[in-house]
Amino acid sequence: MRVSAVYAALFALSFGAASTHAQTSPTPVTSPLLQQWSPAVAAGLGAGVAHLSCASCVGESGLGPAGFVRVGGAYRMNLIVGLQFDWWQSTRQSSYQETSIMLSSTNLVLQYYPSTTRRWFVTSGLGVGIMDVSTSAWSGGEDGTAHGVGYQLGVGYAKLIARHLTLTPYASYFGTSSGTIADSRDRLSGSALHVGVSLDWRQPVVGSPQAEARTMARARTPLETPFPFN
Repeated sequence: MRVSAVYAALFALSFGAASTHAQTSPTPVTSPLLQQWSPAVAAGLGAGVAHLSCASCVGESGLGPAGFVRVGGAYRMNLIVGLQFDWWQSTRQSSYQETSIMLSSTNLVLQYYPSTTRRWFVTSGLGVGIMDVSTSAWSGGEDGTAHGVGYQLGVGYAKLIARHLTLTPYASYFGTSSGTIADSRDRLSGSALHVGVSLDWRQPVVGSPQAEARTMARARTPLETPFPFN
């Protein structure tokens, strides 16, 4: 009888100690800064007009396909920061040669929404630009690649088509400053203005269910939320 009472007392003490430790143990806290970040990706395709400057294409302009890919993150509800790759390409043929031109720019870009209800935005970025020109003919071919300072400016409008997914018409101007071709004194530079449509996806901000609930409560339907990614 006494043994049973001793075991009962020990069990009660152990349970009480465990409960006290659980109540006093610190709860993991996520940084408020990290709670406001969420992954965001986008890809667009369209057409553009480029102005090129090099030894074989001084002052030339041309039309060709263009597009971009961006990977980054969204901060709060009105700013996206990411690494964006813009490109434009054109191939020209003549009676004696074919010339292929590739203009690209990889930039760290900021996409800012001045208003989270009107859904339009502006972008700007700075990075590295590349221009590649290659020619082929019966007598042989020639390649040239130059690197320079890249830049990008753009505007667009985000149209929500599903939760956290937008269809975005946009216009973008990007290019590269004059860069010298390796083993040559020739310099290449170019800029392109292109328009297109992109798909933009953003994951909901982790750790902010209250903000998500408030956003959805203000919308009559899931596709009428004030901000294009919620």
